[in-house]
Amino acid sequence: MNEHSFMKRALPAPSSRRLAEPRSAGGDKRDAIMRAATRVFAQRGFFNSQVADVARSAGVAAGTVYLYFRSKDDLLVSVFERTMKDAIAEGRAALAGASDPRERLSRIARLHLERLGRDRDLAVVFQVELRQSTKFMERFSSS
Repeated sequence: MNEHSFMKRALPAPSSRRLAEPRSAGGDKRDAIMRAATRVFAQRGFFNSQVADVARSAGVAAGTVYLYFRSKDDLLVSVFERTMKDAIAEGRAALAGASDPRERLSRIARLHLERLGRDRDLAVVFQVELRQSTKFMERFSSS
């Protein structure tokens, strides 16, 4: 599967899930909630976490989370989608000018390991919590 088909299958249309339009302040708040969710899910586990825990960690009211995300599951999927979107953009830039397949693979592996190495919470969410989410696995594992 090439990266285009992955993105097409994995990412819904931008407006299909987002409830609040990203404005500078709104986008910052949305990002803060997503960073807090990554931290909380990594520390407490996705199933042991509540939206109120994420809100508290982000410094917002619990109801504010629902302005940006439909549910805790939607929040987890949004963390995945944003991370993959950023990783693919970074990967495209890193592959520019590299034609040797081994070099290309090496660059992608290095980027992946560096990204998860920089953010332990993100690594935990990707390696542990996403795999344990049945809804997530059903959505992104189907062909």
